[in-house]
Amino acid sequence: MNGIHHVHPDDFEEFFRLSEFAFQYEVSDEDRRKKIEKLKPEELWGYYSEDKLAAKLMLLSLAVSIGDREFAMGGIASVSTWPEYRRGGFVAELLKHSFQVMREAGQILSMLAPFSFPFYRKFGYEIYTDVKTYELELNGIPALPDPGGAFLRTRDFSLLRKVYDSYAKAYSGMLVRTDEWWERIVGDRSSTFAVWLNDQGEPRAYLRYLVRSSEMKIHEWIYLDETARSALLKWISNHDSMCGKVTMKSPADDALSFLLPNPRFKQEAAPYFMARIVDAEAFIRRYPFRSGDTLELILQVEDEQAEWNVGCFKLTIGEDGSAEIVKLSDQAACQEPDDRALSCSIQTLTALLMGYQTPTALRKMGRLEGSEKAAVLLENRLPGLTPYLSDFF
Repeated sequence: MNGIHHVHPDDFEEFFRLSEFAFQYEVSDEDRRKKIEKLKPEELWGYYSEDKLAAKLMLLSLAVSIGDREFAMGGIASVSTWPEYRRGGFVAELLKHSFQVMREAGQILSMLAPFSFPFYRKFGYEIYTDVKTYELELNGIPALPDPGGAFLRTRDFSLLRKVYDSYAKAYSGMLVRTDEWWERIVGDRSSTFAVWLNDQGEPRAYLRYLVRSSEMKIHEWIYLDETARSALLKWISNHDSMCGKVTMKSPADDALSFLLPNPRFKQEAAPYFMARIVDAEAFIRRYPFRSGDTLELILQVEDEQAEWNVGCFKLTIGEDGSAEIVKLSDQAACQEPDDRALSCSIQTLTALLMGYQTPTALRKMGRLEGSEKAAVLLENRLPGLTPYLSDFF
């Protein structure tokens, strides 16, 4: 058995041992057994050479939202190769195969946490979100008025999910969390969950955090309005007898430094996840463009791994924001001078539609070719949502 196949159950332990080797961690035999029991065989793909598992990856069946639209997404994880098989092109073949599998399954977008940004850019992936990390002293949070309502420490994920689902609609690329994801991934037993209910008893904010060695580590702080944010900050500051420092992560456009009396605390913005449009036509048809006058553009796309994305397309965005895209049989249409024509790679198109970069900025960088008029017209129809992801896989 050589080439690409689903990983055979007899090789599940080898699958995990390769992960331990590649990502430099080790689990006990008991923990490994428990993890193997939770595996979904349909998500495991391996490249076999000489009947041995040489390289592998996981293809997770997930979904993300862009505003109020959901997109089926293939999450790539656990990509690794045994050293004796490296530079043999096995991972490249696995990734290209995954694009075909995703397309057939209706997963029109893919995302991953890269070990190397340059490596995955070769396969059409592009940065789609940055994450801010804050580190500040608790005494840097000012005394805040009582917001009313009440905090509740809870593991009732139905309460937290109401807050998360509403919050996620304000961003681009947030994971659509299933009940299983809440229980298995988010519900880490070492974390404390605290939800804030307003005076009407409605959940409006929550924290997922851990206090160890006089430090509070906040994995998520999710809030639906400024009163809810103030409630979270007050709750955090009330831990001053237990810890002196807090670290937390936020979207790239978060304005906490502007809100605090002393904005000079440690903060860092760094690239986080990458994304790739798997099926450009299906993705664009589902995309939440803004309403406006009917807009017609000519779009040429290049994609070295997914030939179905390559070509010259006519894109029509209706008054209600609905989109239609048709591949033109006459490729010469993209060669004619046209002030409504744009051309780019699949990775640039991904950065553009996920909201990481604007069309006008990409044009200035030389990543989007075409007229300034076409770039501005397209930019005016994009939802303008900040990309963010508060999960990891």
